[in-house]
Amino acid sequence: MNAVRSEVEELKEKIIKLEDTITHLQTENEILRANVAPEVLSELPSLSASALLTVAASAPSAVVPPQPTQNQMASAQPQPKM
Repeated sequence: MNAVRSEVEELKEKIIKLEDTITHLQTENEILRANVAPEVLSELPSLSASALLTVAASAPSAVVPPQPTQNQMASAQPQPKM
């Protein structure tokens, strides 16, 4: 019985972390969408963020890894040599 309780606690902690990640990514997405050119937005798939969350919520086994932040993408790109 202790093993079940322990696993429940671990899963609760994981859920809290995932909810924090979702909140962070939603905020980041809103900021990026607010500061991007309309042409770029029109090229994105027609699914809205809420539709994607609905799909993700209905398929709990499908975990989407977080997308790299703008800083991570910038640091991954090779720097021009002077």
